[in-house]
Amino acid sequence: MPAVFCRRRFAAAGRSDVRGGAGLASAARSFGGHDNGRPRAAGVCLVSNAHGDRRPPTQLCMRIDADGVRRMPAAPLPDGYLLRACRRADAHRWAQTLRAGGFTTWTEAMVLDYLADADRRAGSLVVERQGSVAAGTFASRVSNYPFDPLPISAADPHREGLLDYVVTHPNHRGRGLGRAVCAAVTKRLVDGGCRAVWLSTDDWRLPAIHVYLSLGYRPVMVSGDMPERWDMVMHALHDDGNART
Repeated sequence: MPAVFCRRRFAAAGRSDVRGGAGLASAARSFGGHDNGRPRAAGVCLVSNAHGDRRPPTQLCMRIDADGVRRMPAAPLPDGYLLRACRRADAHRWAQTLRAGGFTTWTEAMVLDYLADADRRAGSLVVERQGSVAAGTFASRVSNYPFDPLPISAADPHREGLLDYVVTHPNHRGRGLGRAVCAAVTKRLVDGGCRAVWLSTDDWRLPAIHVYLSLGYRPVMVSGDMPERWDMVMHALHDDGNART
């Protein structure tokens, strides 16, 4: 079993505003370091392999089953925003929003290529505001996920959905757009035959984790370091009264 080297707890970064305000942004910046262009939480455990090389850990995983989706609370949008199916014409603006939201390598061509999969295109949604893509998320399935292997074992991977690249443009945060698009895409995946929906996220994305928990997603311990990492995350959320058990 790999050795685990933990840095300081999330609490060391100071209080966080998990609603996405300036306090959380400041705390996220102070979490320290970057992995592949992404900030790395100082509370994240680094896992040592057999050669003693330390590497970033597997992302946190969460899951909700179909029964949980049916109990999912409503997530209305504020006036002036429209939740709708994605279109090929959205690719340029969606790529802009992805880059603004921290997914810095995305281009229009990448969005179009990602939407070439029929199932993903059918399930993916955006939130529009005056012609711009204010928020969005892709709807993938375990069977068509093209990137790093996921730590998910499924007898029928086509019926396991993935909430994929959730993003809200910084100019539109704090208005419930991420909650609305996550809820809608999750329900769309289940309506399309998925028995459960998964997601992966970084330890430092506290506003997003708060949203996922409030919608009914639950942590899944896919590696030995997960219990301690989730303990750190829940302590950070609890400090602001936003933990959900």
